Amino acid sequence: MARIRTIKPEFWQDEKLVGLPDVTRLLFLGLVSLADDAGRLLDKPVKIEADLFDGEQDRRREVVESLANLSRIGVIRRGFTASGQRIIEITNWKRHQRVDHPNYAASFPEIVTPYEDTPIREAFANHSREIREALASHTNDLRPVPTTSTSTNDLFSGVADAPPAPQIVRAPRPRNGPQFPHFSRDRCDAMHATWVSTRGAVEYGRFRKTIGPLFTIAEADRPPEAPTDAELADALRSFAEMAGIGAESRFATIDRAAQCLAEIARTRRRFATDPIARSDAVMRIIHGKAAA
Repeated sequence: MARIRTIKPEFWQDEKLVGLPDVTRLLFLGLVSLADDAGRLLDKPVKIEADLFDGEQDRRREVVESLANLSRIGVIRRGFTASGQRIIEITNWKRHQRVDHPNYAASFPEIVTPYEDTPIREAFANHSREIREALASHTNDLRPVPTTSTSTNDLFSGVADAPPAPQIVRAPRPRNGPQFPHFSRDRCDAMHATWVSTRGAVEYGRFRKTIGPLFTIAEADRPPEAPTDAELADALRSFAEMAGIGAESRFATIDRAAQCLAEIARTRRRFATDPIARSDAVMRIIHGKAAA
Protein backbone atom coordinates (compact mmCIF):
# COMPACT_ATOMS: atom_id res chain seq x y z
CA MET A 1 0.00 0.00 0.00
CA ALA A 2 1.39 3.39 -1.00
CA ARG A 3 2.02 5.97 1.71
CA ILE A 4 2.20 9.74 1.91
CA ARG A 5 5.86 10.76 1.74
CA THR A 6 7.74 14.01 1.22
CA ILE A 7 10.00 15.04 -1.64
CA LYS A 8 12.90 17.25 -0.64
CA PRO A 9 13.86 20.08 -3.01
CA GLU A 10 17.40 18.63 -3.15
CA PHE A 11 16.03 15.63 -5.01
CA TRP A 12 16.01 17.51 -8.32
CA GLN A 13 19.70 18.40 -8.03
CA ASP A 14 20.90 15.06 -6.65
CA GLU A 15 24.16 14.30 -8.50
CA LYS A 16 23.51 10.56 -8.39
CA LEU A 17 20.06 10.84 -9.94
CA VAL A 18 20.45 13.74 -12.33
CA GLY A 19 22.04 11.62 -15.06
CA LEU A 20 19.38 8.92 -15.02
CA PRO A 21 16.45 8.60 -17.45
CA ASP A 22 13.24 10.31 -16.40
CA VAL A 23 11.44 6.99 -15.90
CA THR A 24 14.14 5.85 -13.44
CA ARG A 25 13.82 9.03 -11.37
CA LEU A 26 10.04 8.66 -11.41
CA LEU A 27 10.35 5.04 -10.32
CA PHE A 28 12.60 6.04 -7.41
CA LEU A 29 9.92 8.45 -6.18
CA GLY A 30 7.46 5.60 -6.49
CA LEU A 31 9.68 3.37 -4.33
CA VAL A 32 9.72 6.07 -1.66
CA SER A 33 5.94 6.03 -1.66
CA LEU A 34 5.71 2.22 -1.57
CA ALA A 35 8.34 1.75 1.17
CA ASP A 36 7.32 0.88 4.72
CA ASP A 37 8.33 2.97 7.74
CA ALA A 38 11.83 1.44 7.70
CA GLY A 39 12.33 2.32 4.02
CA ARG A 40 11.92 -1.25 2.75
CA LEU A 41 9.65 -2.99 0.25
CA LEU A 42 9.41 -6.30 -1.58
CA ASP A 43 11.84 -6.65 -4.48
CA LYS A 44 9.29 -7.86 -7.02
CA PRO A 45 9.54 -5.95 -10.33
CA VAL A 46 6.18 -7.37 -11.47
CA LYS A 47 4.41 -5.95 -8.41
CA ILE A 48 6.30 -2.64 -8.58
CA GLU A 49 5.30 -2.29 -12.23
CA ALA A 50 1.66 -2.97 -11.37
CA ASP A 51 1.66 -0.53 -8.43
CA LEU A 52 3.37 2.35 -10.24
CA PHE A 53 2.36 1.92 -13.89
CA ASP A 54 -1.03 0.24 -13.64
CA GLY A 55 -2.94 0.37 -16.91
CA GLU A 56 0.01 1.62 -18.96
CA GLN A 57 1.96 -0.23 -21.64
CA ASP A 58 4.37 -2.97 -20.63
CA ARG A 59 7.09 -1.29 -18.53
CA ARG A 60 8.75 -4.46 -17.17
CA ARG A 61 12.11 -3.91 -18.86
CA GLU A 62 12.25 -0.29 -17.75
CA VAL A 63 11.44 -1.29 -14.16
CA VAL A 64 14.12 -4.02 -14.09
CA GLU A 65 16.80 -1.77 -15.59
CA SER A 66 15.84 1.18 -13.39
CA LEU A 67 16.09 -0.94 -10.22
CA ALA A 68 19.49 -2.24 -11.31
CA ASN A 69 20.84 1.27 -11.89
CA LEU A 70 19.39 2.71 -8.69
CA SER A 71 21.14 -0.10 -6.83
CA ARG A 72 24.45 0.46 -8.62
CA ILE A 73 24.60 4.16 -7.79
CA GLY A 74 23.82 3.38 -4.15
CA VAL A 75 20.42 5.02 -3.60
CA ILE A 76 18.83 1.63 -2.90
CA ARG A 77 20.14 -1.68 -1.57
CA ARG A 78 18.85 -5.06 -2.73
CA GLY A 79 19.27 -8.34 -0.94
CA PHE A 80 17.83 -11.21 1.05
CA THR A 81 16.46 -11.25 4.58
CA ALA A 82 17.34 -14.06 6.99
CA SER A 83 14.31 -16.01 5.74
CA GLY A 84 15.26 -15.59 2.07
CA GLN A 85 12.85 -12.78 1.13
CA ARG A 86 14.07 -10.46 -1.60
CA ILE A 87 13.67 -6.84 -0.51
CA ILE A 88 14.69 -3.33 -1.49
CA GLU A 89 15.95 -0.87 1.10
CA ILE A 90 16.21 2.85 0.37
CA THR A 91 19.56 4.06 1.69
CA ASN A 92 19.80 6.99 4.10
CA TRP A 93 16.10 6.55 4.76
CA LYS A 94 16.01 8.43 8.07
CA ARG A 95 17.81 11.39 6.53
CA HIS A 96 15.56 11.22 3.50
CA GLN A 97 12.22 10.83 5.28
CA ARG A 98 10.87 11.88 8.65
CA VAL A 99 8.22 9.37 9.72
CA ASP A 100 6.15 10.29 12.77
CA HIS A 101 5.35 7.31 14.98
CA PRO A 102 6.97 4.68 12.70
CA ASN A 103 5.56 1.17 12.90
CA TYR A 104 8.74 -0.89 12.73
CA ALA A 105 6.95 -4.02 13.93
CA ALA A 106 5.08 -4.15 10.63
CA SER A 107 8.16 -3.37 8.52
CA PHE A 108 10.21 -5.85 6.53
CA PRO A 109 13.35 -7.22 8.27
CA GLU A 110 16.77 -5.90 7.35
CA ILE A 111 18.96 -7.25 4.57
CA VAL A 112 21.47 -9.83 5.75
CA THR A 113 22.80 -10.88 2.32
CA PRO A 114 23.20 -8.19 -0.35
CA TYR A 115 23.25 -9.40 -3.92
CA GLU A 116 24.79 -8.05 -7.08
CA ASP A 117 22.59 -6.53 -9.74
CA THR A 118 22.44 -7.39 -13.39
CA PRO A 119 24.60 -5.35 -15.81
CA ILE A 120 23.44 -1.95 -16.97
CA ARG A 121 21.82 -2.20 -20.40
CA GLU A 122 20.10 0.98 -21.56
CA ALA A 123 20.37 2.97 -18.37
CA PHE A 124 21.42 6.37 -19.60
CA ALA A 125 19.20 6.54 -22.64
CA ASN A 126 18.92 10.34 -22.48
CA HIS A 127 22.65 10.83 -23.11
CA SER A 128 25.17 10.39 -25.87
CA ARG A 129 27.13 7.16 -26.24
CA GLU A 130 30.28 8.72 -24.75
CA ILE A 131 28.45 9.89 -21.60
CA ARG A 132 26.68 6.54 -21.19
CA GLU A 133 29.99 4.68 -21.37
CA ALA A 134 31.63 7.03 -18.88
CA LEU A 135 28.77 6.77 -16.41
CA ALA A 136 28.57 2.98 -16.77
CA SER A 137 32.32 2.72 -16.13
CA HIS A 138 31.93 4.81 -12.96
CA THR A 139 28.96 2.90 -11.58
CA ASN A 140 30.65 -0.47 -12.16
CA ASP A 141 33.04 0.52 -9.36
CA LEU A 142 30.08 0.69 -6.98
CA ARG A 143 29.25 -3.01 -7.29
CA PRO A 144 28.69 -4.56 -3.84
CA VAL A 145 31.51 -6.70 -2.52
CA PRO A 146 30.35 -10.23 -1.59
CA THR A 147 30.41 -10.68 2.18
CA THR A 148 30.97 -14.44 2.12
CA SER A 149 32.49 -16.97 -0.21
CA THR A 150 33.00 -20.71 -0.34
CA SER A 151 36.10 -22.28 -1.88
CA THR A 152 36.90 -25.92 -2.55
CA ASN A 153 39.60 -25.73 0.12
CA ASP A 154 36.90 -25.09 2.74
CA LEU A 155 35.51 -28.54 2.02
CA PHE A 156 38.65 -30.22 3.31
CA SER A 157 39.67 -27.74 6.00
CA GLY A 158 39.39 -29.28 9.45
CA VAL A 159 41.59 -26.98 11.56
CA ALA A 160 39.72 -24.72 13.97
CA ASP A 161 40.31 -20.98 13.58
CA ALA A 162 42.55 -21.57 10.57
CA PRO A 163 43.21 -18.59 8.25
CA PRO A 164 41.11 -18.52 5.09
CA ALA A 165 42.39 -20.85 2.40
CA PRO A 166 43.47 -19.22 -0.88
CA GLN A 167 40.95 -19.33 -3.67
CA ILE A 168 41.59 -21.96 -6.32
CA VAL A 169 41.95 -20.55 -9.84
CA ARG A 170 40.16 -22.78 -12.34
CA ALA A 171 40.07 -22.76 -16.09
CA PRO A 172 37.06 -20.98 -17.59
CA ARG A 173 33.94 -23.15 -17.72
CA PRO A 174 32.68 -23.97 -21.23
CA ARG A 175 29.92 -21.58 -22.23
CA ASN A 176 27.26 -24.28 -22.46
CA GLY A 177 28.79 -26.77 -20.03
CA PRO A 178 27.12 -27.81 -16.78
CA GLN A 179 27.94 -25.87 -13.62
CA PHE A 180 28.98 -28.06 -10.66
CA PRO A 181 28.72 -31.32 -12.68
CA HIS A 182 29.06 -33.43 -9.51
CA PHE A 183 26.05 -31.71 -7.89
CA SER A 184 23.30 -33.79 -9.49
CA ARG A 185 19.93 -32.26 -10.22
CA ASP A 186 18.21 -34.81 -7.97
CA ARG A 187 20.56 -34.03 -5.07
CA CYS A 188 20.14 -30.28 -5.57
CA ASP A 189 16.34 -30.63 -5.76
CA ALA A 190 16.22 -32.62 -2.52
CA MET A 191 18.50 -30.23 -0.61
CA HIS A 192 16.65 -27.18 -1.93
CA ALA A 193 13.33 -28.73 -0.83
CA THR A 194 14.80 -29.32 2.64
CA TRP A 195 15.80 -25.66 2.93
CA VAL A 196 12.48 -24.31 1.62
CA SER A 197 10.37 -26.51 3.89
CA THR A 198 12.44 -25.60 6.96
CA ARG A 199 13.84 -22.09 6.48
CA GLY A 200 11.62 -20.55 3.77
CA ALA A 201 11.89 -19.64 0.11
CA VAL A 202 15.21 -19.12 -1.63
CA GLU A 203 15.76 -18.88 -5.37
CA TYR A 204 16.75 -22.22 -6.87
CA GLY A 205 19.54 -20.72 -8.99
CA ARG A 206 21.02 -18.87 -6.02
CA PHE A 207 20.80 -22.03 -3.88
CA ARG A 208 22.65 -24.10 -6.49
CA LYS A 209 25.29 -21.41 -7.00
CA THR A 210 25.92 -21.12 -3.24
CA ILE A 211 25.95 -24.82 -2.31
CA GLY A 212 27.39 -26.11 -5.59
CA PRO A 213 31.09 -25.40 -4.81
CA LEU A 214 30.93 -28.08 -2.09
CA PHE A 215 30.44 -30.63 -4.86
CA THR A 216 33.26 -29.49 -7.17
CA ILE A 217 35.15 -32.77 -6.66
CA ALA A 218 33.47 -36.08 -7.48
CA GLU A 219 32.56 -38.10 -4.42
CA ALA A 220 34.79 -41.02 -5.44
CA ASP A 221 37.82 -38.71 -5.81
CA ARG A 222 37.56 -37.09 -2.37
CA PRO A 223 39.92 -38.11 0.45
CA PRO A 224 38.43 -40.43 3.11
CA GLU A 225 38.04 -37.63 5.64
CA ALA A 226 35.98 -35.48 3.25
CA PRO A 227 32.17 -35.59 3.66
CA THR A 228 30.08 -37.61 1.24
CA ASP A 229 27.12 -36.24 -0.68
CA ALA A 230 24.68 -37.86 1.75
CA GLU A 231 26.56 -36.42 4.75
CA LEU A 232 26.42 -32.93 3.24
CA ALA A 233 22.66 -33.34 2.70
CA ASP A 234 22.21 -34.42 6.34
CA ALA A 235 24.39 -31.49 7.44
CA LEU A 236 22.12 -29.05 5.58
CA ARG A 237 19.10 -30.55 7.33
CA SER A 238 20.81 -30.06 10.71
CA PHE A 239 21.73 -26.49 9.86
CA ALA A 240 18.21 -25.63 8.66
CA GLU A 241 16.63 -27.07 11.79
CA MET A 242 19.06 -25.57 14.32
CA ALA A 243 20.27 -22.25 12.86
CA GLY A 244 17.06 -20.31 13.48
CA ILE A 245 16.67 -21.18 17.15
CA GLY A 246 15.74 -18.18 19.31
CA ALA A 247 17.62 -14.93 18.80
CA GLU A 248 20.23 -16.67 16.66
CA SER A 249 18.07 -16.58 13.51
CA ARG A 250 20.46 -14.05 11.97
CA PHE A 251 22.79 -16.98 11.28
CA ALA A 252 20.17 -18.82 9.22
CA THR A 253 21.30 -17.74 5.75
CA ILE A 254 22.20 -19.93 2.81
CA ASP A 255 25.66 -18.31 2.62
CA ARG A 256 26.35 -19.17 6.25
CA ALA A 257 25.15 -22.72 5.58
CA ALA A 258 27.63 -23.11 2.72
CA GLN A 259 30.43 -22.08 5.07
CA CYS A 260 29.40 -24.60 7.74
CA LEU A 261 28.21 -27.72 5.94
CA ALA A 262 31.53 -29.53 5.53
CA GLU A 263 32.46 -29.06 9.19
CA ILE A 264 28.96 -30.00 10.34
CA ALA A 265 29.16 -33.20 8.27
CA ARG A 266 32.53 -34.13 9.80
CA THR A 267 31.21 -33.35 13.29
CA ARG A 268 28.11 -35.51 12.78
CA ARG A 269 30.38 -38.37 11.72
CA ARG A 270 32.68 -37.88 14.73
CA PHE A 271 29.78 -37.96 17.23
CA ALA A 272 27.65 -40.51 15.38
CA THR A 273 27.05 -42.55 18.56
CA ASP A 274 26.43 -39.59 20.89
CA PRO A 275 23.45 -37.50 19.68
CA ILE A 276 23.60 -35.04 22.61
CA ALA A 277 27.28 -34.22 22.08
CA ARG A 278 26.65 -34.10 18.34
CA SER A 279 23.87 -31.50 18.72
CA ASP A 280 26.00 -29.36 21.05
CA ALA A 281 28.95 -29.45 18.66
CA VAL A 282 26.80 -28.60 15.64
CA MET A 283 25.22 -25.67 17.49
CA ARG A 284 28.69 -24.28 18.29
CA ILE A 285 29.65 -24.47 14.62
CA ILE A 286 26.45 -22.84 13.38
CA HIS A 287 26.57 -19.96 15.82
CA GLY A 288 30.21 -19.08 15.33
CA LYS A 289 31.70 -20.62 18.47
CA ALA A 290 33.83 -23.05 16.45
CA ALA A 291 35.54 -22.74 13.10
CA ALA A 292 33.47 -23.73 10.12
